Amino acid sequence: MCRQVAIIDDFKKMTFYGRSVKKSKLSKQDKGHRNEINEFLKAIKTGTQSPILFEDIYMSTLATFAVIDSLKERRTIHLS
Repeated sequence: MCRQVAIIDDFKKMTFYGRSVKKSKLSKQDKGHRNEINEFLKAIKTGTQSPILFEDIYMSTLATFAVIDSLKERRTIHLS
């Protein structure tokens, strides 16, 4: 079984690791912030659902804090 990994470096370049290593430069640096803000504002103006659910934001934040705690405490932290 060949495992493949892709690493994106600051949305400027990408490196694929697998049977071989392939490097490529990305054409433009787009982290999606502009589109995310526009969709959020559109949801507020139109009264529609937010593009990112609160539960998703909450779980992402919880996972981030768990990573920090895991590194500090040198132990695995499971999310339930």
